[in-house]
Amino acid sequence: MVVSNPRTLKKSPGLYVKYFKGWLKAHELRKSDPKKFAKVYTAGLQEIGWKAKYPVILAVIQRMRVNPFLTKDVRVYLNDMADKQVKIGWIKKHPDFTTTAKINDSTLRKAAAELGLK
Repeated sequence: MVVSNPRTLKKSPGLYVKYFKGWLKAHELRKSDPKKFAKVYTAGLQEIGWKAKYPVILAVIQRMRVNPFLTKDVRVYLNDMADKQVKIGWIKKHPDFTTTAKINDSTLRKAAAELGLK
């Protein structure tokens, strides 16, 4: 999930599209070659000082359910997480993510279209 300042997005939408293109390419690699993705991801974590181990990262990646788009199921999940955060006092209230217009994935979808993804 990416949170952005609407003014920054309006001023430089191409930067967001570039970011999402890279992110979507990584997502496609995770789906098509999880072992290669895990190697690259492990190396990246180790590069910044984490004690990541390839077998652990691979196991996590193989179990992950990932959908880069804001589907109805993702919005329902966001509502569920927000409900839990309200209960433990992390947030006071939240919008209904299944109906709010404030969640906008048009830039992500533009990047996907430019890559020929659906």
